[in-house]
Amino acid sequence: MDLWPKRSHSKLGLGQVIPSYSQTRILTRRLIIRPYRPSDFHAWQEGHLTGKGLHRGRISRSSFKSDLEFYRAAWKADLLYKFGIFEKKSGRHIGYLDIATHIRLRIQSANLGYEIHRPFWRQGFCTEACIALLRFCFQKLHFHRIEACADKKNLASVKTALAIGMKREGPRRQFYFNSDKKRWIDDEVFGAYPEDFGLRSKAPTVRLSLRSDLRLTK
Repeated sequence: MDLWPKRSHSKLGLGQVIPSYSQTRILTRRLIIRPYRPSDFHAWQEGHLTGKGLHRGRISRSSFKSDLEFYRAAWKADLLYKFGIFEKKSGRHIGYLDIATHIRLRIQSANLGYEIHRPFWRQGFCTEACIALLRFCFQKLHFHRIEACADKKNLASVKTALAIGMKREGPRRQFYFNSDKKRWIDDEVFGAYPEDFGLRSKAPTVRLSLRSDLRLTK
């Protein structure tokens, strides 16, 4: 017998409807931040080839299509929200953001991930995109806490976390498994709350207990 949490495919833990995948779009002064579409393939491919020097075979159309199917399903299940970052002026794909749900119920917590392609470093794009996405997370996805984790030796990532208004909270021991080093790695944790962005915290209106939110399946 397997015990598996089955999440709503249309509602968040606060009883709010999940924003539409195809219609969600966040605009900033220089950027468009939105979920990926099939028509983004060439911009996505060019961004990765220019930014990371990856072999073309690793970013094929078929792999992009497979990724999109996963992103849509994960979005609908309130597990992962993936966003491409595009420059307004040129339409170039300059990086991505993602929000991974930790837990809903009475905690409402998620993790922020960010990456900018190398040609667009040190131009403030990551800071601009992350601040806009954090506000979206608090206002539209109804999270109460967003955290980001970074290797303390990765000064660029640490500087970004602080620049977007997150507060350093300390180390998290053995936070993730590094496949190259084949061991668990410690990370620095940075946290943000609605008040950090001039917004008000809201009490969750969760009526379900964890026990009642689980389904037993044979």
